Amino acid sequence: MIQSRVDGNLYGLERAELKKSATVVGDVYTPRIAIEDGAFLEGNVWVHKDVPRPRTKKEATTFSGRVRGA
Repeated sequence: MIQSRVDGNLYGLERAELKKSATVVGDVYTPRIAIEDGAFLEGNVWVHKDVPRPRTKKEATTFSGRVRGA
């Protein structure tokens, strides 16, 4: 499970879904995205079928699922 706050870039392999209690500070790379009303996103969203892989170990916040609140 991903924590309700993420600092860094997110790489959604199939879909990124930010629930209303999610806080993301960083860019989101994903083929599909859903953002509930109330979610906080500070960064850019890159929607493309070919998601780039993290370039550095620090950017390796890769997930295939949802960012949920506690």
